[in-house]
Amino acid sequence: WFSWVFYLNFVFYGLKAAILNQFSDVEFYCKADQLVVFSGEVICPDGERILASSSFCPITNGDVIISRYEADDMAIWQYALIILAFIVFFRALVYFALRFVNPRERELN
Repeated sequence: WFSWVFYLNFVFYGLKAAILNQFSDVEFYCKADQLVVFSGEVICPDGERILASSSFCPITNGDVIISRYEADDMAIWQYALIILAFIVFFRALVYFALRFVNPRERELN
């Protein structure tokens, strides 16, 4: 039931905005040594077993990374707006703490 706690972390929104910014509309090309090789035994419909091998590039574009980190649920400007709201909230909190909390008064009591 603590799944909501990470929404209180402002770094969460900055990271998702950075992921969207860096990996939107980007294509990746694998070199030969970066390909993932899959080898295994395949059973054919007639019951014959054959060895199969295939290689593929695991990440072909930035959309794969964006969906892996689930950063596509909002736009970049929405993430920026949330970060701005955090800044305003914490500045107001510090202002009121400095304005109304008197450390000398606490020492006397």
